[in-house]
Formats: sequence, structure tokens, C-alpha cells
Amino acid sequence: MPARLTSLPDAPEPVRRFQSAYAAVSRAAILHELLTAGPALRTDLAQRLDITGPSVRKALNELSSVGYVSYRLPAHTRATSQDQPQGTTYTASRERIMSDLAATMAWLSEDRH
Repeated sequence: MPARLTSLPDAPEPVRRFQSAYAAVSRAAILHELLTAGPALRTDLAQRLDITGPSVRKALNELSSVGYVSYRLPAHTRATSQDQPQGTTYTASRERIMSDLAATMAWLSEDRH
């Protein structure tokens, strides 16, 4: 049985980033919600998408680590760990996502033979 392909090791970084972000349905759903409905709180995303709070937290942390999501802390608050405090507003980076999507489309259409 062939090995299971889990990443694209020969792809450029933007392609690997895009593939990773869209490999999980929850991350794709969160990006879609942030891109179409605008900035949101973590609790709002969980409720709108019917995803558990821990799943939303994990997805937001992963999306933030690749630059697809940024956050704004509530007034008079500062981050003390990877997990942001309640009341943090999350926003999708349309420019970064579209740039990586364009790189992915270009990579997919390259003739590598």
C-alpha cells in the first residue's frame, strides 16, 4: 500500500501554507466566515458555524500562525500566551490568502514533465 500523502514537500511555501489552511474543514469554514461576514469573536464563530470552542480556538491559532488571521485584543488587555483572551476580535487577511491562492493556482498549472 502506498504511503499516505499529507503535505506537498516540493511545493513553494505559499502553496504549502494554502494547502495546510484548507486541509481542515473547520479552518476553511472559519476563513469563509471571516472573509464574508467580517471580523468576529471566537464565541461568535463557534456559534455561527456550530463548531466547538476548542476546535475554533485551535483553528484560529493555526490560521494566525500562517498569517491568514490576525486579532485585536480587547481594550486594556494584553496577550500572555498563544491563547487570546475572551473578547478578542479575529480578522482574515484577504491579501495574504489571495496571494497564496494565486501562487497555488500557478503551481498547479505548471508543466513539471
